Amino acid sequence: MVLEIEIVPRQDATAPQISHFEKKDNSIPLDFVSYLYYTHSIIFSAMRPNKGYRTVYSLKCHLVLVTKDRCKIIDAAILERLHKIMLAICDKWNCRLESFNGDENHVYLRIDFPPDVQLSKLVNNLKTVSSRLIRKEFKTCLDASCQTAFWHGTYYIASCGDMTVEQLKEYVEQENSHSLGH
Repeated sequence: MVLEIEIVPRQDATAPQISHFEKKDNSIPLDFVSYLYYTHSIIFSAMRPNKGYRTVYSLKCHLVLVTKDRCKIIDAAILERLHKIMLAICDKWNCRLESFNGDENHVYLRIDFPPDVQLSKLVNNLKTVSSRLIRKEFKTCLDASCQTAFWHGTYYIASCGDMTVEQLKEYVEQENSHSLGH
């Protein structure tokens, strides 16, 4: 099993200033660990393939959604609500929202999805449902331009994997040895 570590800068970073990191042995300096704790969110996730009916897969994508006209309207309350909405939608699609973050005018999602999911339809559902709910629940907080649509019509999506070629070869060899009865 491989462990993935993702270090994401915190929005509310209020760390003490550290000019250097002392290293006395082969361990990670404690000052550096403290610095990361105060300034970053560290996300650990085990990189294991998922199993479905007749499939073993590891499909992940990065998705970026931008508000209409890049309006800077996403505050902490809207971001928290968007997170809950995206979690619920991903769950309904048998997907897993691995990470979620955002800024004043966009959100980032990392989604683990099964092979039978059409990403364009998932993204359309994420945008449509979240737009409708946010416009309904936060009507007074939104700009006039965002009253008819919350998200911009376009989005950015990219595949992201966590299996190296060496890991793939190892998996195939392991499966071949199991099927041959070794």
